[in-house]
Amino acid sequence: LKHYANGDDGFVSIEVDPGFCDNAAATVDEGARLHEQIGMPNVMIKIPATKAGFEAMSALTARGIAVNATLIFSPEQAVACLDAFEEGVKAYEKKFPLTPLPKSVISIFVSRFDRLLDEKMRENSLPTGQIGIMNATKIYKIIENKSLPTTRALFASTGVKGDELAKDYYVKELMYQNAVNTAPLDTIKAFIAGKNEPKIAVSDDSIEKFFGVIKRADIDMDKVYKDLLNDGLKQFVAAFEEIMKALK
Repeated sequence: LKHYANGDDGFVSIEVDPGFCDNAAATVDEGARLHEQIGMPNVMIKIPATKAGFEAMSALTARGIAVNATLIFSPEQAVACLDAFEEGVKAYEKKFPLTPLPKSVISIFVSRFDRLLDEKMRENSLPTGQIGIMNATKIYKIIENKSLPTTRALFASTGVKGDELAKDYYVKELMYQNAVNTAPLDTIKAFIAGKNEPKIAVSDDSIEKFFGVIKRADIDMDKVYKDLLNDGLKQFVAAFEEIMKALK
C-alpha cells in the first residue's frame, strides 16, 4: 500500500473464480464483490482473457475498478483487452470526469511457450528459449503502440525450469520501458544478484521474420495459442479449487 500511495504501482491482484471464465455477468458480480469486500484502493481484479472476460473487463473498468487481464498468449487477446479497457475507461470518464482513471495491466505469459516448443525447435535446428520472448515482445509493442495511459504490459510466467537457462533469463530479456515484471522468488533473487540493464525491444521486421521461420518449421501458432489458453484455464481452476479446500 505504501508503494501505491507513492505512485509506484503497489497493486495486489486477486483472482475471480476461473470457473466463471465463460460467464461475463458472474465475473462482473464476483469482481465487484471482491473489490467492495476487500475495500483497498490498490486491489486489482484478475480476469482470464476469454470472450466473456473481455466483457467483464470493460464493465468493471467502467465502474472504476482496476483490472489485471491474465492468461494472455496471443496478440488477438491483447487487442481485445485493449478495446475493452478503452471502452471501460471512456464510460467511467463520462460518468466521473476529473477523477483518477482506473488502471489495468495485460499479463503476457512467456516461458510456457518454450517449455512446450523447445523440443520442436531443436528438431529443426532452431534456437531454444526464444519463442516466449519474441511473442511477448510482439504483444508488448501492440500495447505500447495503442498508448492507453491507464494500461501497461505485464510479463508473467517468467520462471525457468531446469538449468539450461539462467533463473532470471526471461526477466532480463524483457526489461522494457513502461512494463511490469512478475516472477518467482528464486528468479527475483537471481535478478537482484546480477547486472541488469534496460532492453530495447527488437524491431517489427525481426519479429515478422522470426515467426516466418517458425511457420516454416510447421509450428502452428494459432493452435499453440489455443492449447496454452485451454491448459492455463484448467490450471487456474485446479489451483483455485485447492485454495478453496485449504481455506475450508
